[in-house]
Amino acid sequence: GRSRRDAFKSARRAGSARARAMEEVTETSAAGGSAIPLGAGTAMMAMAGSSPAPRARKYSEAFSASPFLSFDSGRIGKRRADVAGNDGPKGASRAMCVTFGLINGGILLPTMVGFAAIIYKDAFFHSGGHNYLPQAIKLTFLSSAIHQLCFIAFSTLPFAIGQVQDAGLIFLSSMAVTIVSNMSEFTESNPDKVMTTTMVSLSLCTGTLGIMLIATGKARLARLVQYLPLPVIGGYLAYIGLFCGFSGLRLTIGDDVDGLSDLVKVTKGRAPLLLIPGIAGTAVLFMVSKRLSHFKFALPLSMIVMPTLFYIVVYASGHNIDDARGAGWVAEPTPLPPFYEVFELFDFKEVEWSAAFPSILPTFFAMFAVVAFGSSLDVAAVQFELGKPMDYDQELVTVGISNAVSGFLGGYTGSYIFSQTIFTLRNGIDSRICGFVVAMMELLLFFLPIDLLSLLPRFFF
Repeated sequence: GRSRRDAFKSARRAGSARARAMEEVTETSAAGGSAIPLGAGTAMMAMAGSSPAPRARKYSEAFSASPFLSFDSGRIGKRRADVAGNDGPKGASRAMCVTFGLINGGILLPTMVGFAAIIYKDAFFHSGGHNYLPQAIKLTFLSSAIHQLCFIAFSTLPFAIGQVQDAGLIFLSSMAVTIVSNMSEFTESNPDKVMTTTMVSLSLCTGTLGIMLIATGKARLARLVQYLPLPVIGGYLAYIGLFCGFSGLRLTIGDDVDGLSDLVKVTKGRAPLLLIPGIAGTAVLFMVSKRLSHFKFALPLSMIVMPTLFYIVVYASGHNIDDARGAGWVAEPTPLPPFYEVFELFDFKEVEWSAAFPSILPTFFAMFAVVAFGSSLDVAAVQFELGKPMDYDQELVTVGISNAVSGFLGGYTGSYIFSQTIFTLRNGIDSRICGFVVAMMELLLFFLPIDLLSLLPRFFF
């Protein structure tokens, strides 16, 4: 509306071009047409359930019903790109595409190990004579490869990176814990039955989630996720951080840390010593990502240096990897089954359906809402960087296809990894070769008997 144009004219008179590009967008109030800040307007409409004014609604619909209501990230991203002198990807050689595929893969592979440990965090899955974590890690690699191949085939973005993602992990983990609790009488007598029930239930939920996402996108209902109250989304995002933090502590010290009451464990025994390199490594990666963001190889090089430096210190001090394992720095090796044995656990005759359904259904529907909303946020972030409008519904269909294929092949929920997608975009990669390299790396780790958890230091994950 007119107030929007007036606001932009005032901004142009106020400062430099770069400052104008990053000026806070204003939107028109549905009540009186006055200009209000985007954040306040979005929050008010989300909580009150009202809709934007007709003009603002028409304007936002031109950009495929952004979940940010009238927040036009395509237009703002374009203004930002124009001021910065960046018109988008310039193209890259095949060698450069392969290089960035290797970089993305190197960053994502240890992440997938951590995600598998999050999903199967219950002590049942990695204790006693039935350690199922190696199979879970292999299945996570396969699932991530499937997601990536689906994004290569169906995404409108040639540089898209799609993997198993954190948005659904908390819900999958909660489902797994519920199933184990409901099958407590089998945890010792028939542990394979418990694992089979868990894996089949999680994969069916993921596949069904994918079908629901496809239906939502095909019906062009992606805009409905905007009605999730912002405080709910904020609380969920905060809990993701807390949940992943507990998982990181558990991987680092090798002991269960499932809540605030367990934090006392990090002060006992060797736990403080084991945490030091983890805290230092986190600080280094944070500083590198903030201060050296202009150097495209800074973060991947830092991730290579960390485990390399660890082993230099280990061998320079007269020790070896077995000593490091004995001291708790590296996980003990676990016999890895052949890749095809992973699928032997999908025995539907052994599934205890009553242990999963209907107990996990409320968690499943919550997972659908959050994954749909999170995927829309991912698309908005990519759209802002790309500087061009994207079709939210079509991208939601792409996410749905990848989840349906992954789930019905035994995998887990996933979506765009917007940080890696933007990283690839910024470096001018406009070929699907990059994503293909990532998928091949993950498939390689699925097929080969390589246990990253027993080769890399715990703090690295």
